[in-house]
Amino acid sequence: MSANLRIRFETYSPLLVSAVLGSCSVIIIQKLYHDYILRSKWSARKNCDEGNDFQNELTCSPETALTLIKTRRSIFPKQFSGNETIPQNIIGNILEAASWAPTHNLTEPWRFIIFESKSSRIDLGKFLAEEYKLSTVKKDGKQISFSKSKFEKKALSPLKSSFVIAICVKRGLRMNKNPFVEEISSVAMAVQNMHLVVCAYSLGAYWSSGGIYEDKTKDGILNPNSLKSFLRLDNDTICLGFFYVGKFSCRNSSTRKWPKGRRSNIEDKVIWR
Repeated sequence: MSANLRIRFETYSPLLVSAVLGSCSVIIIQKLYHDYILRSKWSARKNCDEGNDFQNELTCSPETALTLIKTRRSIFPKQFSGNETIPQNIIGNILEAASWAPTHNLTEPWRFIIFESKSSRIDLGKFLAEEYKLSTVKKDGKQISFSKSKFEKKALSPLKSSFVIAICVKRGLRMNKNPFVEEISSVAMAVQNMHLVVCAYSLGAYWSSGGIYEDKTKDGILNPNSLKSFLRLDNDTICLGFFYVGKFSCRNSSTRKWPKGRRSNIEDKVIWR
């Protein structure tokens, strides 16, 4: 090989090698992508052929789901059979249902404080009763519209329940990505999920908002300092109410009947366009 030819070859050989390697890389990437697309299409076709589509993942029919929704009722603590224990696995399933509520940006803003022990439910009852009593006192010290029966109901409702959940919402998650109203909506849907599972177990439940407002006449939700202190809430967490859960009962268990539901025609609230 002549000197000039050797110099040209040594000069351009790195460029040739780079070009060849680059071409090979492009070919390899194209081949891998092509194989990936083929595998994806084959996998999707295989799932369809074997019946592994999303509908076969569902365990209940649309009719069954609608029946459960239409069967859900608000069962008040006075209709509970008493402070009977509900197994932990059932409580776990109820909470698991809450975690699958829709949540924008996956903030999962629901927070729950569970009063299950008898002592904690006694404390909750005392707190709610005293808060009710204080709410009936005017600034000048005069008491108005105080009901002894309501005072006693506030105190006894947690005791008649198997457990009570303080329903809370956490704001400011993920750098305030979501409007606060969306976070409240997610928590409300989480409670609906819990209520449906409670109903499926033939248990009773009731969402009460008593005692959570500092001032009912104002828009929005602002918890009284006493409630925030009792629940040990931080500044970014707000209580939306209490979810009472217990075993549904009547005086005569042999004639126990689930309460009938009442709803007006949905067509009266729908506009078609």
